[in-house]
This record gives sequence, C-alpha cells and structure tokens, in this order.
Amino acid sequence: MSLKFDALTSAAAVAQETEGKWFTYDDGVRFRLAAAENPAHRDWLAKRARKLTRQDRKSAATMLRMNCEGIALHVIRDWEGIVDNDGKTAIAYTPELGLRLLTAGTAAANDLLAWIQSVSNDPASFGQTEEAGENRKEEVAEAAAMFRGPAQVGS
Repeated sequence: MSLKFDALTSAAAVAQETEGKWFTYDDGVRFRLAAAENPAHRDWLAKRARKLTRQDRKSAATMLRMNCEGIALHVIRDWEGIVDNDGKTAIAYTPELGLRLLTAGTAAANDLLAWIQSVSNDPASFGQTEEAGENRKEEVAEAAAMFRGPAQVGS
C-alpha cells in the first residue's frame, strides 16, 4: 500500500486556508477570505471562550459581536469594491472597518455575514476533500461547544 502526497498541492491548500482566497460577493465586490478553521481564528476563539462569563454565553448580542470580531480579525483578509459614500473612493480593508461593516445591523450586513460564514466554513471553498473538511468540522464543533457552555436540560 502506498500513500500519495502532493506537497505542492498541500502547501497551496494550507496557504489558501490561512492567507485567504478571493471570492466574489456581488458585482464588483470581492473578499479575500481565509478558512474559518484557520489556526489563528481557532486559537483566538479558544482564548476568547475561556474569558467568557456564564452571562456572556447567554447573550446573543455578545456572542454575535465576538463572532464578528473573529471574522474581521482572522477570516477576512482583504476586500475590493468597498467604497465610501461618494461611490468612488475605495476603502482599504482593516479589521476595525470589517467589524463595523459586519455589525452595522442592517439586512445587507446580515446577508454579508451569512455569506462569509457559509464560504469560510465550506471545505470545498479551499480545495479540501470532504473527509478533511469533516475532520475539521469536528474540531470546530468542539471549540464552538466551549462557547455554548454546559448543555441545557430539555434543549
């Protein structure tokens, strides 16, 4: 039995997971997204989870804000086509601006957040096999369980 390993393909896949890959969101708007399971994002989530109080874990607003912070810091790497109110001046990506966009509270911001989560959590987006993606999903589920706290009886 032999095990095939393509180091170039593997290195490219790892780079896409961590450094990001360009995805088109809308006409003229693109985002360079890293995989949601990239090591920096997972580590950041784990550290934040340890600092959450029981009350924080029950607050949907706190959890949403934390999720958006993690995405702005570690999933969105860049954007194109985001312009100022004049419609002409391109705005360079910063995590602070990414967070402001994701937490704007508008339907458009909610749609964008849902799209980013969908793309960044899909192993196929980064050339991973379904099996590799399932293994990563289990790791992410374990990290996410830390945010939920102990299971509630009857839920």
